[in-house]
Amino acid sequence: MRVAPEEVEVTLVPRDDLTLAADRGLVIALDTHLTPELRAEAWAREAIRQIQELRKQQGLDVSDRIETRYNITKQSDPDGALQSAIGRFKDYIATETLSQEFFVADLDQEKLTTTLILDKERDLKMDIAIRRLPVAEDDEAD
Repeated sequence: MRVAPEEVEVTLVPRDDLTLAADRGLVIALDTHLTPELRAEAWAREAIRQIQELRKQQGLDVSDRIETRYNITKQSDPDGALQSAIGRFKDYIATETLSQEFFVADLDQEKLTTTLILDKERDLKMDIAIRRLPVAEDDEAD
């Protein structure tokens, strides 16, 4: 028994965890599932983006060093995943935002705080306050 090509119909049926794209006989399947590690890195990158935007809004120079204080409430992060992610990527966030100091603080009495929404889908938020640090005399000599 022989089957002619016009008698065969091939269709792509993606699995639930894959996204398919096809063009000119080439098929690409992407795993779009976000692992906890990818999600944590995404939150860190979003924190960096929003801190950089906050620096810009406050008129800071790109070379200004800052102190970054943050607080993540249990209400904003019920399972502690965001707190864990920020802790894990703390050094990376500090380096990318020129935060010489990056630490958890009580921001209740702080006048200039901003709430960063790091994951709209999960409604994960982080309160933050930044301030420009004075330039050290050693830095001025350079």
